[in-house]
Amino acid sequence: MDNTDKGVVYKFFPNPSNGKYYIKQRTIKNGTVKHSNMPNLVFPNKEEAKAKCKQLEKSWNRFDVTGGERDESLTLKELIKMYFKEVKDKYSFGDLKQKRTTYNKHVIPVIGDVQIGMITRRDILLYKDHISSLGNSSATVYHKYGNLSALFTWAIKRGYMEYNPCSLVEWPIRNKTNNSHLENWGSDNLMELMSWIDNNHPRDRALFEIMAKGVERGVLAGSRIMDFRENDSALILQQNIIDIVKREPKWGIVKGRIREIPLDEDEFAILSQHILAQGRFLKDKYGIVQTKESPLFNRYYLARQETDLMKVKEEIQWLDPDWITVTSKRNTAGAGLPPVKPHEFRKVLRTIHRELDISADDTAEILGNTAKTVMEYYTPKSSEQLKRNVDKVMEAKRKALAKDNVVPIRKEGSTDS
Repeated sequence: MDNTDKGVVYKFFPNPSNGKYYIKQRTIKNGTVKHSNMPNLVFPNKEEAKAKCKQLEKSWNRFDVTGGERDESLTLKELIKMYFKEVKDKYSFGDLKQKRTTYNKHVIPVIGDVQIGMITRRDILLYKDHISSLGNSSATVYHKYGNLSALFTWAIKRGYMEYNPCSLVEWPIRNKTNNSHLENWGSDNLMELMSWIDNNHPRDRALFEIMAKGVERGVLAGSRIMDFRENDSALILQQNIIDIVKREPKWGIVKGRIREIPLDEDEFAILSQHILAQGRFLKDKYGIVQTKESPLFNRYYLARQETDLMKVKEEIQWLDPDWITVTSKRNTAGAGLPPVKPHEFRKVLRTIHRELDISADDTAEILGNTAKTVMEYYTPKSSEQLKRNVDKVMEAKRKALAKDNVVPIRKEGSTDS
């Protein structure tokens, strides 16, 4: 049989020493035949080995001529294991956790632990439909699809695959977040919120001062007293809490460089007073002595008397990120303002900076992002806001014309005076 048009052919052969059957890959390129054994494929009988050869013949990348160096017996689980072993130092703990969750709870259950050479366009379509049916936001669906595509891209660069099957399917559409409810959430609203907190829940003031700097909730929960540098009048952010496990924080590293959040005189005084008041409360009420390693915002101190935490005397000191979200939405709504989640304070900060003509580059320095990200994701845009911007430009033009004594030409019949 002439197989010169197939590129790669698979044959099985017995091993007399153990009586098992193995498969070898025969590559035909420019009339030259090269055999490569596939030691990971071992079968107890001839029928199974023969069936495997037929399966490999139907592989979507069987026409790729690699000189027999590609091992198509590699399974998806094995590929993922190799991937994490290499990239574990490249990504933050949070990113690695997100990727593991995607692969273990979505990719493997849908596609299966198949050999990577057998993954087809149909498998990717099934995966896309699966993650789209979970009720997640478009951004989450986009990221879960991107996690799988990144795995295949990594495999291609290392010679395990020829082609990324995710590119055979149209990527999910990532809709931009609607920030219209935050477009007026500027300095006036922030001052109103802080005033309401002082009158109703004064213990939360220091927490919201830092949250309003655009600090992520996990980083906020993981801040320690030692991160508050009195000499520098700044908060140095190095770690974050991914989760609370057995009443103890599960730590991660903030993605990117260590961030420094500068504090003005008022913020510095508020945070200093918070640490002192928290220390007195914990010592008198629970006999807890604060150290530099203690949480900057201790839940014993911040919790309301009416919360479940205080009723059951749950012994937990570190803030739960979800608790921060509930507190943020409750206080903003309690002040009669549009409810704001912790991460949305990054948009609020950008709105205030825009009021003060602070550049996107300077905002990005505080948020730990790029200027492009700040403009694309953290700058509220709506038809109303754009109209106001146009009016500002027109007003500036009118002032410039008036300064130069330029009289605008009016149409005939105009009633304007």
